[in-house]
Amino acid sequence: MATEHITRTGDEYNVELLPSDDDAPPLESSWRLNLDAFQLPSSTGGRHDGRTRFSRYFRTPRKERRVSEYYKKQERLLEGFNEMETIHENGFASGVPTEEEMKKLAKSERLAVHISNATNLVLFVAKVYASMESRSMAVIASTLDSLLDLLSGFILWFTANAMRKPNQFHYPIGKRRMQPVGIIVFASVMATLGLQVLLESGRQLVAKSGIHMNSTEEKWMIGIMVSVTIVKFLLMLYCRGFQNEIVRAYAQDHLFDVVTNSIGLATAVLAVKFYWWIDPTGAILIALYTIATWARTVLENVHSLIGRSAPPDFLAKLTFLIWNHHEQIKHIDTVRAYTFGSHYFVEVDIVLPEDMRLQEAHNIGETLQEKLEQLAEVERAFVHIDFEFTHRPEHKRNKDELSNPAAMAFLLSNLSSPSIHLQTGKYPNLKPIFSQSLSSSSSVSYEFVEENLSTLSLLSIQSPPLKDTQVQTRHSSQDKHNNHDRDEFYINLGVAVRTLREDLPLLFTRDLNYDIYRDDITFVDPMNTFTGMDNYKIIFWALRFHGKILFRDISLEIFRVWQPSENMILIRWNLKGVPRVPWEAKGEFQGTSRYKLDRNGKIYEHKVDNLAFNFPQQLKPAASVLDLVTASPASSPNPTFFFSPVDSYSSSWVKFYQAVRGTLETEDMFVTTDCLVTCS
Repeated sequence: MATEHITRTGDEYNVELLPSDDDAPPLESSWRLNLDAFQLPSSTGGRHDGRTRFSRYFRTPRKERRVSEYYKKQERLLEGFNEMETIHENGFASGVPTEEEMKKLAKSERLAVHISNATNLVLFVAKVYASMESRSMAVIASTLDSLLDLLSGFILWFTANAMRKPNQFHYPIGKRRMQPVGIIVFASVMATLGLQVLLESGRQLVAKSGIHMNSTEEKWMIGIMVSVTIVKFLLMLYCRGFQNEIVRAYAQDHLFDVVTNSIGLATAVLAVKFYWWIDPTGAILIALYTIATWARTVLENVHSLIGRSAPPDFLAKLTFLIWNHHEQIKHIDTVRAYTFGSHYFVEVDIVLPEDMRLQEAHNIGETLQEKLEQLAEVERAFVHIDFEFTHRPEHKRNKDELSNPAAMAFLLSNLSSPSIHLQTGKYPNLKPIFSQSLSSSSSVSYEFVEENLSTLSLLSIQSPPLKDTQVQTRHSSQDKHNNHDRDEFYINLGVAVRTLREDLPLLFTRDLNYDIYRDDITFVDPMNTFTGMDNYKIIFWALRFHGKILFRDISLEIFRVWQPSENMILIRWNLKGVPRVPWEAKGEFQGTSRYKLDRNGKIYEHKVDNLAFNFPQQLKPAASVLDLVTASPASSPNPTFFFSPVDSYSSSWVKFYQAVRGTLETEDMFVTTDCLVTCS
């Protein structure tokens, strides 16, 4: 097999083929993605056709720079693939320190933190003396910065010390999130200091107050500030050699001190020698630099805490490693990597053969997880094993999405656009391993929040055929029809939720909107069943008619609307009534309405159950949902049936029940047998 030798001269690449080894045995792992199949395009200076020579006259520095950046990016991508190949061959990542080396590194990091804190304390005392001697606003600003260095140093020391004391019960995934949290607190305090110095310097400019120093005071001030600047510069070089985020934050702070001390010293001397306003102007520059620098630091660390997606190059590296992990991996369903602190969390869904033994499947998933967690950028990896990839997304993100039906209906009305088809479904025709990868956004089951899928390309590098799979790029007519049906279902679902929320509270004042129901709608309670739109309309007409006659005030209140499964809507409600008879107290009862939807999103069944009353009488099992009589208040979100027989009481509620029931019997919908109401 011929191998390639890639050399680089400037921004051009020369690819030469080495002599092939005909005696080399064939690769046993032909299912793997071989790096030999990927190559950078050759570009030599002496071989150009007429078109290429002509196009060279139209090159600009900007175009050449972009082309150079493009190939450098490809080169970095191939280097990442080589790193993944090393992990696969050796079982560990190259350059990963041993446990002993990790202990030595942690000890040196603690030493760097202690040295920085002790130095900040000494330099603060020296700068206090310089401020008292010079009375320069710029020097005072630099001194206040040192004071905050001590405070922020304590904050960072506290976070570093807390991270060294794991507690798997209170913090099961570790305390690495304390790094960015501590840095955010640190940066916020520094930005506050900059704002305060900015205000004070502006006040001095308005008051036109300058500084005055004699030669002795000036020499002391210059000597102290120069010494402080040199020490801070050396500490900055020392702390920059560490990878720990806290130590690097110290390095950034030391660099910041070098800049502020230099500006403070220069402006103080120039203000004494030339113009008074140079000193407050220098303090304003220091304040602006402080605010800008630490505001940027805050944003960077906030992004690391909110679950921002990893760049496509890193996702491509993960995909390469996953696919080459084991021959039995038939599909890669999901690849996610997102920040959760200073490192990434990785989520992977792979598809294995359906008939594979559990032990073998577990070993494949566990070893893949261990490989992923060996990467320096990865803190934790989660590998989910499945046998197919045509299911809907499996995780919820926001349980309250359904509580806003208007927003949901607006979202669902746009599901038919082609871009959403690429983003919301896990379809087999969209499965090319390198054509797409999931970003950090999670999908939502039953709340229909768009899943954010980002396409991932290997930067025009072509991949060999996949294992026993045929890559398709277009939907078949059947897929398009199925997608249209799904979109129609979600749209009708959103309309149904919104309509029910609007109609039920006004049940006793106006008729319902029956467009969301099927013509063969079935009403069900524990003992009664009747079918048909005409019967469904009559029952609600009877409720309104007799409710107005027997009650001075009657209303229905919705407690909660939720969706336990895709084709079901549950509504928990409370019915209150004040009888027209003055000697009867008002009553109320609660219940649950379950609405089932067909594949088109239309309601075909309405079931009422879980009723509970607020009357204090002895509780007995209910005979029917229409037995609207006394019981105790519900003690749980889904109470059991607590009703007494209808004929045991004489109240407006019983008359209300009897009137509604009589209306239904008039319509020949029920036959009463042995005090039980059954479907005719």
